[in-house]
Amino acid sequence: LSLHDALPIFQNEGVRLAQIAGQNKFMDMGGRWVRALVCGSFGVTNLQDAYAEKLPEEIKDGAILDHRKWRTRNANGHGIFDFKDGLVRGAQDNAYAYLAVWIKSPKPLNDLLAEPNLPKLSFTYGCDDGCQVWLNGGLLANNERVGPIAAGMFTIKPLLLKLGWNQLVVKVVQGSGQWQFTGKFGCSDLNFLQKLEFATDKPIDAAQ
Repeated sequence: LSLHDALPIFQNEGVRLAQIAGQNKFMDMGGRWVRALVCGSFGVTNLQDAYAEKLPEEIKDGAILDHRKWRTRNANGHGIFDFKDGLVRGAQDNAYAYLAVWIKSPKPLNDLLAEPNLPKLSFTYGCDDGCQVWLNGGLLANNERVGPIAAGMFTIKPLLLKLGWNQLVVKVVQGSGQWQFTGKFGCSDLNFLQKLEFATDKPIDAAQ
């Protein structure tokens, strides 16, 4: 269930829509991820090589990775990060680029024994061409593919955030043609979803 689908519920409960949609503009009222750190592009001779690359060690606004700078960028009005619309510099075919964001959870969703009835968070996404998804340095999904984007292509459910700050990183791999990514957060508890906090730089209180 997305925020957009549940707006009447929030209105009935008196939750301020501005507060829900705010989130420093990282997540819109539909639950779509719309602001992220972006870095790229990085050309490859063989697309399979892109999927073998390890995560960068330093991911923060202004950091340099192979002569490319991490910068805060926004998705377009359709909630799509379109890498061929000025998001990255360099190769536009046979390449890859990164998206990253920090997410703060008020509950340990990865500890099923912590408390009963923990919210179940999900992350639904689509990519053109392929992508990989990491949470806190661990690979959650490897979608090695070539083809157009569709918003609901893949789902990670549950998205097991730990208590406090978590780092979500996506590598989007490009063969040719369009080069895009879209992602959306959903939750069984919509009040919990609007309590998530977002940041592009590693927060001071994040675990080392």
